[in-house]
Amino acid sequence: MMKVNVRQNLQPKVLLDSAFPGQGLPMISKDELIDKVGSFPHVGVVWLAAGEIQVSTIADFLACPKDQSWRRLDSAKVDSGYNGYCTGSVTMDVARELGVGFVATAGIGGLDWKGKVCSDIPSLADYPGLLVATAPKDILDLRATIAAWRKFKVPVYGWKTDRADGFLFSLQPETLDGVYKNEKRGLLLCPIKHELRLKDQNILEACRKIGFETPAEQSPHPLVNAYLAEVTDGLASRLQLDALLHNIATALQIEEEMQP
Repeated sequence: MMKVNVRQNLQPKVLLDSAFPGQGLPMISKDELIDKVGSFPHVGVVWLAAGEIQVSTIADFLACPKDQSWRRLDSAKVDSGYNGYCTGSVTMDVARELGVGFVATAGIGGLDWKGKVCSDIPSLADYPGLLVATAPKDILDLRATIAAWRKFKVPVYGWKTDRADGFLFSLQPETLDGVYKNEKRGLLLCPIKHELRLKDQNILEACRKIGFETPAEQSPHPLVNAYLAEVTDGLASRLQLDALLHNIATALQIEEEMQP
């Protein structure tokens, strides 16, 4: 892995990917992100600039100059020579490198309906810590994604539930490996309450259409999030931000409880 530069004398206990706050939350202001995410101590955001992986505060990341050359970088693209937003796969690789035991995000990658495997899956299999997330994104094949985690021997737990049944929408439920107790490794899914989720199945079908039509070399997720924010008047972004904040708080709570 390229050099990792931890800035601001930060001692992170939880790492966040920068692709989500940088590309995935339309209609959420920078000031609100700094206020809410920045209220948590020891949380670092991971991005790539000046030829180095940067780890710093949400305020430092958002203040970093960005231009049209910035790319969305997963673990397979991080050596491409571009500056950019790092996805969950890079963030887990960096957490492993730094010995940070927790990564938090909201929606995560998996298998799409074409059978394409997101790099989040192998990175999670190699990560000795805990990824605290909400669910696989709704444009993915939930059943196939869970099967892929099992193939890669990733233990998957639910927060106060043993099932996964969608992210922003309610989908057919799939059984996980159990309710989370005190495990230190694997994936912890903290679902959004059903009464808060989006109900319009036409919106879900439109999102999946975007996923199908996006070229294989591009990620559909920024396009999907932009569409969702527009048609829900920002509600989809609000749900995702609230989910991220919950997952950060959960990761910090577990980290504190694990201290001797």
